Amino acid sequence: MRTRFLIAFFGLSIAFLMPAAAVWSGFLELGGVETFPSLPESVSAFPDNQNTSGEVPPSGTESVSGAAAEETGGEGVVFRVLSEDSGDILELSALDYVRGSLAAEMPASMEKDALIAQGIASYTFARYMAMTYYWREYDFAVDPEGRSMYLTEDTVKEIYGDGFAESWAKLTEAAEIAVQYELLYNDEPAMVAYHAISVGKTESALNCWGSEVPYLVSVDSASDKKVADYLTTVTVSKADALRMLNDAGAGLSGLYPDQWFEGGRYSDAGYLLEITIGEKTFTGAELRTMFSLRSAAFTVGYADKIFTFTVRGYGHGVGLSQYGAQAMAKAGSSFEEILEHYFPGTELVKAEDE
Repeated sequence: MRTRFLIAFFGLSIAFLMPAAAVWSGFLELGGVETFPSLPESVSAFPDNQNTSGEVPPSGTESVSGAAAEETGGEGVVFRVLSEDSGDILELSALDYVRGSLAAEMPASMEKDALIAQGIASYTFARYMAMTYYWREYDFAVDPEGRSMYLTEDTVKEIYGDGFAESWAKLTEAAEIAVQYELLYNDEPAMVAYHAISVGKTESALNCWGSEVPYLVSVDSASDKKVADYLTTVTVSKADALRMLNDAGAGLSGLYPDQWFEGGRYSDAGYLLEITIGEKTFTGAELRTMFSLRSAAFTVGYADKIFTFTVRGYGHGVGLSQYGAQAMAKAGSSFEEILEHYFPGTELVKAEDE
């Protein structure tokens, strides 16, 4: 029997553990190199208002969530999901949620084992959230209208058009397998994280969010460098950069802009940890958000009153790389091997083995 629990995991705010939730209109291939569709990454996979680590359950509250109950293998598991667009709380079976989550996270044309690995990650994190926040009215939130975290069947029909039937069948098959498994750490659902493309190595939770999670450590994902949209650029005028930085407290005079982004401290994986600009020290994540960058792994050049940000990868870089999973699956790795690689120290458990 699994113990119900509430975790503030080493003081880590779960609000930062947001899956990439990139929405796909198709999986493109150019010259044999898989390309990342030019679509926005979700910024609200798990909104701040539902993931504050300081939340505590009311005294005497018992679990009412099917997801936190003792059912295994997805059977009988029901997630209480807040739909941000309508405000309604949906009751979704494990299969319905994981299939809709897969549709939001990966194109159906990805390898079967990559889809299953992502499905298990989605299911495990949903279980983690449900067990952690069992005392609330909902387990976690999604934004179907914004195509973040979960897609309805109708939305998937819009995306795939004539290819819907085949794509839906493939997503369903992967989801049916995925809900039979969970990733556990110390006999509880792991706090998994995932993203689209790493910089060639994944980032650790310690570097990204400031708290160590034993199985969210940096691992090799060199195949990500071969993705066509691994490198992207963003240009920002000096005037706009000055305004945004000063609005955040940099206190810049406007002089010597070529020196504003000099220095900085980077992780071994290659993500910017922090940099002092003027009077303010910024994290890489803060600058990523400020300048709408795909990741915090970037360098900055300056010429003709224009800053050019050269960005590697897509997402926070922690946990499963979705394109890394695809490359491993294409090379013959099973979903078990993919998850073992990206979440070292966790245990993949099938329902019948629990």
